[in-house]
Amino acid sequence: MGRVVLSGTAPAGCRACRQLADTAGHEPYLPRGVPPTPPQGDPYAGREVVDEALSAAVVAYLSYGSTPFPWADEQAVAALHVDRDPAELVERVRAIDAEMTGYEVDWDRHGYQGGCAEAAATLRARHPELGPQALAALDWAFSYRWR
Repeated sequence: MGRVVLSGTAPAGCRACRQLADTAGHEPYLPRGVPPTPPQGDPYAGREVVDEALSAAVVAYLSYGSTPFPWADEQAVAALHVDRDPAELVERVRAIDAEMTGYEVDWDRHGYQGGCAEAAATLRARHPELGPQALAALDWAFSYRWR
């Protein structure tokens, strides 16, 4: 889902969309289970080498975009039909997911949103081989688990 430019009369959507009908680039309301569009631009700039197979495995393993909550789905990784061993991909994804889940956040200092943002930024820095969808999936899983 791309960005929606609102102008003139407000289309159906969230109240904020109707109130900000003259604001360009406002993301519309997404119903539960629909993942948000990953941020574009700066957070992923300079990522010259993205491991597409690993990134796809992260998205599939966490069920990002197909369930309303993170779900460890090893069969989805095996169904990807990539040129790498599915068992190796699952092992690597589990390690990255465990790293993200085990990231310690000072919740009192950062609050929920700030803590999730800190964890996501740290993971982006540690794993430049992951693409935007994989990073968004890991951020989604982390924020869901710490609700």
